[in-house]
Amino acid sequence: MIISNGLQPEKIGKIKSSVVTLGVFDGVHVGHRKILEKTAADAKKLKATSIALTFETHPMKTTHRKAPAVITDTEKKAELISAAGIDMLIVIDFNKKFASIPAEKFIIEVLAEKLKIKKAVVGFDYRFGKGGRGDAALLKEYGKLYGFKVDRVRAMKCCGGIISSTEIRKRATEGDLRTAERMLGRRYSLTGRIVHGDGRGAGLGFPTANLNATNEVVPPEGVYAVTIKVGGRTYRGACGIGRPTFHPGEKHPPVEVNVIGLRKKDIYGEKAEVSFFRKLRDTRKFPSRDALKRQIARDIEKCRKIRID
Repeated sequence: MIISNGLQPEKIGKIKSSVVTLGVFDGVHVGHRKILEKTAADAKKLKATSIALTFETHPMKTTHRKAPAVITDTEKKAELISAAGIDMLIVIDFNKKFASIPAEKFIIEVLAEKLKIKKAVVGFDYRFGKGGRGDAALLKEYGKLYGFKVDRVRAMKCCGGIISSTEIRKRATEGDLRTAERMLGRRYSLTGRIVHGDGRGAGLGFPTANLNATNEVVPPEGVYAVTIKVGGRTYRGACGIGRPTFHPGEKHPPVEVNVIGLRKKDIYGEKAEVSFFRKLRDTRKFPSRDALKRQIARDIEKCRKIRID
């Protein structure tokens, strides 16, 4: 998949025709994937380039100064969009200038003239352009003038409600990772880089990989059975979020993983992804270091034996 940071002429200039989908795509959940996969399939039928147009940051950060917490960073989002079969990802910096573009102008100058659109595929509630004036109806109106079609994909439902990034954020922060997983179509995960911690784990005889998560949507404090992908390999692990024994009430509780079977010692700075399988227990304060060490050993043993499929 080609990634274009903005409308780079050297990349979009080669497009002869396209099928385009537009959206924030935070989480790239099963509803998003339905849209993305349809975009890719329709582009193949039309012998056109399939394009997903998304944003570096959530548009509300510019329009309302406060945006929803991020489920997936841009790098993970790109990986998932590529897996859906999209040929090109255009990542737009949604700044004040971009936010001020009227929907009609965006359709004409970006979709029709630059991307040579033959078809637009959008979600059931997608809006765009200054003031959110653009929608599927406006796209259809301009499609008649500029020769492109529009497909509006219906919402998908799960667990008694419509699948949405908003609902996934709610479920994940409440600790309902099973429902979040069903809506995402994959295990809920955190991504980021391995950073130096304060050495507490090593001091206890259980060194941890400390994740500086780029996700803003983090599960509640607790101990979880996880897998961690780092250095091109995937390992089982016990992940602790929060440290009440040493640092109760931290504003941003750390994400620490006891990685089972990791032989490589120096993984600092490496990109990692932690996927959650099951919550083992709540965090709690232990009366002594020895009591904490015994519990960590039990947690790790559970993670060795837990079924992961």
